[in-house]
Amino acid sequence: MNNFTLADNVEKLVVEHSAYKTALKKLHDVYENSVRGSRHNSVAIIGESGTGKSTLIYDLLTKVPKTKNDDGWYIPILYISLPNTPNLKNTYEKILKELGDPIYLKGTLSDKLQRILILLRVCQTKIIIIDEYQRLVDRQTKKKILDISEMAKDFMDMDIGIIVSGLPSCEAVILESSQFKRRMLSSVYLKRFNISKNSDTIELKIILDAYQRTLEQSFENIPVLSSPHFVNAFFCASGGFIGYVSKIITQTVISAVKSKKRSLEWKDFSNAWKYSVPDHTVWSHAGDPFSPNFELGQIPDYIKLAHQVGWDEVKNNPNFAKSSRRRTRPDEVFQK
Repeated sequence: MNNFTLADNVEKLVVEHSAYKTALKKLHDVYENSVRGSRHNSVAIIGESGTGKSTLIYDLLTKVPKTKNDDGWYIPILYISLPNTPNLKNTYEKILKELGDPIYLKGTLSDKLQRILILLRVCQTKIIIIDEYQRLVDRQTKKKILDISEMAKDFMDMDIGIIVSGLPSCEAVILESSQFKRRMLSSVYLKRFNISKNSDTIELKIILDAYQRTLEQSFENIPVLSSPHFVNAFFCASGGFIGYVSKIITQTVISAVKSKKRSLEWKDFSNAWKYSVPDHTVWSHAGDPFSPNFELGQIPDYIKLAHQVGWDEVKNNPNFAKSSRRRTRPDEVFQK
């Protein structure tokens, strides 16, 4: 295996834990409902960054890919990511570009919408995925920047299903739309792992065991990642986010390849964590979770402390309890 092939394999590794399998099945159900003309053909994917939303969408897109033949594009599932500051003009242009319109920048809003509707029929589109849906909400005022319910209504009138994906802050906007609510199945929620729950601990062990088998293809000696110590370490270091687990292990491999190491030890994972996860400073008062001397049982409220990792996404959820919004400082945990 050449220099960075293993790092690529680790980064692309998808371990289908139970929540992921349930979510993927629901997305396939939505697609199949749309193909057979059912009006129950829309769903929302809600979760913080790093919980697997993008991986889930990519999985669906690879299983039902777009293709091009002599008659043009066949796009059963159209994917768009909303612009940073969405409006009808730039949203229409994104859709037209993804549908292969060479003049996607030209025309009035009405012209662009009509071209979209024509191309959706020509490309036999059954589902539209709208990613980064939280961008419809201003982070400061929590008010909608753009109401795309009318645009969505035009798509739904064609029996095209809609899958929206975004941070928890977008859920209130989704539920405001009566069009969505009538067509939607119950939302898919992807959450971070919490090792205070036995089921989450088991899932995290299974995930780490899969990474172990991948690493063993190239390294001679590796710590047992599914051991209680490393399960706790990865939970603390990642805050329970599967995206951060992948990031830490990928960076561990990249650093090892560069230094031509044939074995891995706890320090390698620790260094990768500090290099790749900005919120590693949350644990500055508690010690290094990967260290053999780290004792989780000695840390009061360690779950709360671990969940400070990635907190910025949670606090921007307008439905999050105001009384819980203040971020606990790490040193406060140890003053109790």
